[in-house]
Amino acid sequence: MPQNRVQFQQGMSMIEFFDLYGTEQQCEAALEEARWGRGFSCPKCGDSSYSRFDRNGKRIWQCTAHKHQSSLRTGSIFHASRISLRNWFLAMFLTSQSKTNISALELKRHLGVSYPTAWLLKHKLMQTMAEREDKRRLSGRVVADDAYLGGVTTGGKRGRGAKQGGLFMAAVEVDADSLVRKVRFDVLPDMSGDSIRAWTRKALDGEVHLVTDGYSSLVAAISEIAEHEPIVVSPKKSSDFDCFRWVNVVIGNTKNSIRGAYHSFNVSKYARRYLAEIQYRFNRRFALEDLVPRLLYACAQNALRGLNMLRSAELSC
Repeated sequence: MPQNRVQFQQGMSMIEFFDLYGTEQQCEAALEEARWGRGFSCPKCGDSSYSRFDRNGKRIWQCTAHKHQSSLRTGSIFHASRISLRNWFLAMFLTSQSKTNISALELKRHLGVSYPTAWLLKHKLMQTMAEREDKRRLSGRVVADDAYLGGVTTGGKRGRGAKQGGLFMAAVEVDADSLVRKVRFDVLPDMSGDSIRAWTRKALDGEVHLVTDGYSSLVAAISEIAEHEPIVVSPKKSSDFDCFRWVNVVIGNTKNSIRGAYHSFNVSKYARRYLAEIQYRFNRRFALEDLVPRLLYACAQNALRGLNMLRSAELSC
């Protein structure tokens, strides 16, 4: 059986990673290039003129216009972090190069930090991934299906009408050869028509050709897109239809990845972030060696994200 080109491509090896980012000085230089490679911009006022000096062994940039002083970390997700940049970079490497997900507990062991520190670091990285992917809109032919994260619930109403946590919509953009190009995962509050319309506006291009199963509320999508093709699957399952093959493969792999990496997490609060981690890697899977510098750039450009924000409940579509 021939090897899959994408699966067996060369990524960034650990030896290559340490050659590039093995010292604090190398990490600082890489962060400076990612953040201000096109010119300094004051994190507070945006002015580009500056002077630079060292204070207590730390490089300081001072805005000429308003005298604001900034370090490399000021105003970014690295702001006020006591973790060395070497540890931050190693966390980015482990998070981006892992074929599945990596838990905060495993990060704790690799980095030699406390569990709360590893949890905070991981959620900052996942939040960066989520914000990077949030503006992505799928186009062309898109196949979508809903799924649930979390354990089996007992009692109460059954099926899609039941009130359950962890409901999300998985959508895959397929090309002319029916191969998956891009994917989106969006947490939904329910499967009502209003929720489907809101998801469609956020996740899909207006000219998209959307394929779904025949669930009644999914018809609401047609008011927001060019074409909706509902395929009634009952009494069978969508997995019995070839057109739903890839979306079901993606859903299955996503659940297996989450199930294998995490003992438990609060699905109602953090599902979007954990799904975004998988979505971010999947949509960049054709260039694994670029994942670390691309994630570094996203982290360098992203704004400060504090503990209170990270612990608050996420919004769904």
